Amino acid sequence: MRWFNIFIIFFIIVSTLHGQQGRLTINDGVVSINDGAVLSINEPSTVGITLGGTGTGYIQSESDLNRVYWRINNSTGTYVIPFGYSGTRLNFTYQITNAGSSSGGLIASTRAVASDNTPYPTVSPAVTHMNSSITGTDASLLAADRFWILRKDGWTTEPTVTLTFTYRDAEIASPNTITESNLVAQFWGIGLNNGSTYSWIPDMYDLSHGYGYLGTVNTTNNTVSGVSLGANDGGFYTWVLVDKNNPLPVTLLYFKVECNGAFPVIEWQTASEINCDYYLIERSYDATNWQTVAYIQGAGTTNTLSNYSYVDDKVENNTKVYYRLTQYDYNNSYSIIGSDVVMCSNNSEISQISINTDNNRIIISLQDQINEPYFINLYDINGKLIKRVTGNCENSYEKIFINIDDLAPAIYLIDVYTRTNKEIKKLEIL
Repeated sequence: MRWFNIFIIFFIIVSTLHGQQGRLTINDGVVSINDGAVLSINEPSTVGITLGGTGTGYIQSESDLNRVYWRINNSTGTYVIPFGYSGTRLNFTYQITNAGSSSGGLIASTRAVASDNTPYPTVSPAVTHMNSSITGTDASLLAADRFWILRKDGWTTEPTVTLTFTYRDAEIASPNTITESNLVAQFWGIGLNNGSTYSWIPDMYDLSHGYGYLGTVNTTNNTVSGVSLGANDGGFYTWVLVDKNNPLPVTLLYFKVECNGAFPVIEWQTASEINCDYYLIERSYDATNWQTVAYIQGAGTTNTLSNYSYVDDKVENNTKVYYRLTQYDYNNSYSIIGSDVVMCSNNSEISQISINTDNNRIIISLQDQINEPYFINLYDINGKLIKRVTGNCENSYEKIFINIDDLAPAIYLIDVYTRTNKEIKKLEIL
């Protein structure tokens, strides 16, 4: 990262600034950050940036790398960065209720983009799409035309924060198709159970696993406030505001097949359905030739959660079985939206999972078939993915060790699963 100090020599026409003990006071006008520079605020209290004069001044970022670095350390309070653009102040509020470790600070920038939200932010992890799996196409016209890029410096323990974003009317106007009263915040990150793949969170899958809609819009003040991810999460992501009735990620929350004794149980959940007539469940023993298992009535059009399940009691025991789920619309158009594989048995010894801790490590014991794939996900109490381990059983009885020396004392959730079994356990690391 390139660091520069900005030395304000004169702003006779646009602004007057005063500095004291690392503070910045803007007496009207515009403080413009250019060419990838960093404006450093070395006052850890909330008065590090203040407005004087008539209170109309602001800081213009308008680039991923034109950033404000506020060295907050282990202080708490309501920190307001008076960003602005085109004559409008766009306050960004970073309210800290539980302090982070010292020393550390917030790195923040923001910029307007075109109606298709290009160019995407390139600060790692770079944004790569604005897609909606409801339509399978670009959904940028349902997102405000501004990004906020938040990163940290030095904080090993992140503060607990609540964020407030301010937007311009022009950033949600036509050709966007946003209903302003539906605006909420989403961030670019790694969601639950999706490995190392970045996407817009909370996607509908995460809505069912602890992430709710983020923020409350005030259409009079043009703000989305109350954006909080819980304890030990400082919100260091790339953010955008979207119409919550058309979130960027998926409408299918999950599709899974698990064993209930000898019989597979097919389950799925949707967050929204549009003209959904019915679902078709099919099975195969070779992933090539498919048999119809069941037709399940859909919910039509809805924006509420819908849960579905079916027990396949006609399956061959001790045999690997593939399943796929196809959704049909009223006009008879269709798409395959889920697939899974499972092997069930009356023999309870064919697959077993146990989870234990021993000093500085987690021990997972697997009893399964040789070459059976396994997946291990470790989350913090807020649902943030901390570690992911995958592999294949080299023996019928396998032990996997996960070092926990690098984990802070806290409560964690570990999820271990194979194609034939699953175990979830809460762990307290002291």
